[in-house]
Amino acid sequence: MSGTCSYDYEVGQYEEKFDPKVTNYLVSLDESAIEKKITGVELQENCYFLKNATYKGKLANYSDKAHGYKFYEVEGKKIYEINVVWVEKGGKKTEPLLSCSGKWLACGAFSLSGECATSKYVYPGSFLVYTLCELNNDKNP
Repeated sequence: MSGTCSYDYEVGQYEEKFDPKVTNYLVSLDESAIEKKITGVELQENCYFLKNATYKGKLANYSDKAHGYKFYEVEGKKIYEINVVWVEKGGKKTEPLLSCSGKWLACGAFSLSGECATSKYVYPGSFLVYTLCELNNDKNP
């Protein structure tokens, strides 16, 4: 997340408002965007999700109703791997925590509002989850 974001929302309201904007943007990414920096999604004025992240492509091993996208983001000397996962209604619960060749930040998986995910799984029809792994500096994507 970059910029100044206001989280002055009740639990779930932030995700309800902004998750569709993020998922629509991610679904619109095609293969020509792979290995390129993306503009990200402006959630609020001066508040972006995935701004200047490098798109690495879709995550494998997901059903047709489960979606996963991989990105890398550089902040100063730190490199982060970000995976964004959600499951449509009618899909199967999915585990968002993939392998991390560095270290998971805090709880590892977060809702769009930055709250730690409270379940090991992403359930059908629930909000999107993103994972955040700080890579070792020698693991340049």
